[in-house]
Amino acid sequence: MSEEKYLKSLFDLSGKVACVTGASAGIGRTMAQSLARAGASVVVTARREDLLAQTMDEIASQGGKSNYVVAELNDVDKIPELYEWVSEPFGPPDILVNAAGINLRENVELTVVLPQNNYTP
Repeated sequence: MSEEKYLKSLFDLSGKVACVTGASAGIGRTMAQSLARAGASVVVTARREDLLAQTMDEIASQGGKSNYVVAELNDVDKIPELYEWVSEPFGPPDILVNAAGINLRENVELTVVLPQNNYTP
């Protein structure tokens, strides 16, 4: 058996549905593309529709199936609604990749108690 066939037998995701949050860039985008290459139908979600559309187009250009849902994951009350939207195109997800992130840009002195320097020479 060739190495390619062997790896496909180990990692074949044909017939599976994946949902990837944070799929507009970075790790989320790469995970979505990889899952699609492995045969999964992928629903990508993030806040930026233009970048989600690009991710979906890249997956399609590689022969994969995908759809996207624009969502703000900070709103916890909308998570059940998001699940319904994600399930529409291909059915409920078998795989969930949480790659959405938050970039807090607060002053470190306001969020972390820094130790006092008691050093005396």
